[in-house]
Amino acid sequence: MPDRSQELRGLHEAYSEGRLRLLVGAGASMRAGFPSWDQMNAGLLSEFLHHDLRKERGLRILLPLLKDITPAIYRKLGRDAVDLVWDNIEEKSDFFRLAANVLYEGRSVEELPVPSLHRQIASMSKALLFTTNYDPLLELALLRVREGVRLQPGTRNDDWKKFRESVSWDQKTSYEKGKVYHIHGCVEPSGTTLGQCIFTEGHYFELARNSSLPANRTLLDILQGDGVLLIVGMSLADSNLRRLLYQRRKEDIVSRPVYAVLKEEEELVAAYQEVHWRQRDVKLLWLRDYDQMEDLLRQIKFGPGVVGQEPVWASEAARWLSSDPSGSPFFGDDWQRKAHRVLQELRDQLSLLFPVGAGERIEVAVLVPVILSGLPPQLAMVCRTQDGVLTGVEALERAKLFSFGIKFGQAHGSSGTAYVRGLIDEVLDDTLWAHRNIPPDRMKGWYSDRWFQDWRSILSIPVADSPDWFPVGVVALTSNFARPFWARFDEDRDRYLGQLKAIVRGVAGRYLLRAESVTNLA
Repeated sequence: MPDRSQELRGLHEAYSEGRLRLLVGAGASMRAGFPSWDQMNAGLLSEFLHHDLRKERGLRILLPLLKDITPAIYRKLGRDAVDLVWDNIEEKSDFFRLAANVLYEGRSVEELPVPSLHRQIASMSKALLFTTNYDPLLELALLRVREGVRLQPGTRNDDWKKFRESVSWDQKTSYEKGKVYHIHGCVEPSGTTLGQCIFTEGHYFELARNSSLPANRTLLDILQGDGVLLIVGMSLADSNLRRLLYQRRKEDIVSRPVYAVLKEEEELVAAYQEVHWRQRDVKLLWLRDYDQMEDLLRQIKFGPGVVGQEPVWASEAARWLSSDPSGSPFFGDDWQRKAHRVLQELRDQLSLLFPVGAGERIEVAVLVPVILSGLPPQLAMVCRTQDGVLTGVEALERAKLFSFGIKFGQAHGSSGTAYVRGLIDEVLDDTLWAHRNIPPDRMKGWYSDRWFQDWRSILSIPVADSPDWFPVGVVALTSNFARPFWARFDEDRDRYLGQLKAIVRGVAGRYLLRAESVTNLA
């Protein structure tokens, strides 16, 4: 991956000075089950055809044929297919109800999962937030991160709406931090809309014709003047954005720097994309995987990671977890007893939902950043299932023994690496790699009373929390199998691994690693 430290320093400086604008696209919402742009258009066409046939408007085909007819029509019309829907549906309110069906698939706002990426974005309190998405995920993330409110399915809570803004005709050029500005309007599960909703090719043609439309004026506001724009979750295929980027360069408009985050491609393909977008004054930041987006945003917020130094947020995480930075109350008898029970129940739940192999032994450990004996923060193991219940004194001694360095580029082992990067780290049947960067003399102390370890594979899952949404700990799953249960998800890997992460992070975050939970357990 190319060195991007210079770009990160510039973005961090802009964020620190309150000059960063984030523009969030559909790619971010797809993590919560929302469709891509093409999927939404095809879905709208399908909904319309069902709707139209039920009204018996003369289309002489059977409903079962729609499975074949819908993609055929979409291939012929492309994005104009949505204009077919818009132009031929009598009540526009019916159009937005169909759109809501496609977007939400019957889910209420309270039932929507809020991805970790959205909470990372919501923690960027010094940045202005804009989106072309119709959904309220960013507002829900703001409610969760800044006020600690988690909506519950089956309830009704509209508190998230106070974070929502649609751009309008009377919108001024000053924007408020802590709000989400929906450039293309909003659509709720009921089909209720807010602002001017941009859906069809006709809508985009109108944007090109009329520069005074709210969506145009807002995009121009964030493309021109002082500050920096960072585009995330967008492929840069939005025709209106492309037009305005071309226009500002052609007209030699003084503009703020623009960065766009894209998924890494073959080197030559990426090189020519960079040449193209450089001519539009857009710099591309490449990621191997979209999961790295959170790490990128953290470095923009806190500053680029420096090899050989601990993350800035490690000490803050230790303080957030406990008013005593030495790690108490993790080393109290009550916390140890209750935490051990929680980990055992988590292990049993995982074994129930993701059946383990015959003879497979799964163990669970939780690690948190602590400051021991005035040393820099390290990731210490504070509880694990295979040890049985320890006293607080015994747990402290174990934490001193099983503590891992968390310096950038030199993180100790799988769990240390997962903590620093904020990403899952998986090692299958490779002890040397699982213990990477750990000095051999440290490992001797671990196995002084036995010459073997009792696991072959490890999955380290970081847990983020706090209003700044940084990693506050790691849950490590170990297996005695070379190919453990999580490596056997096969074609369902993305779905099942997502469920596994959600369960582990949910249990750890709610019962073990939230500041109030730590206090309550103690």
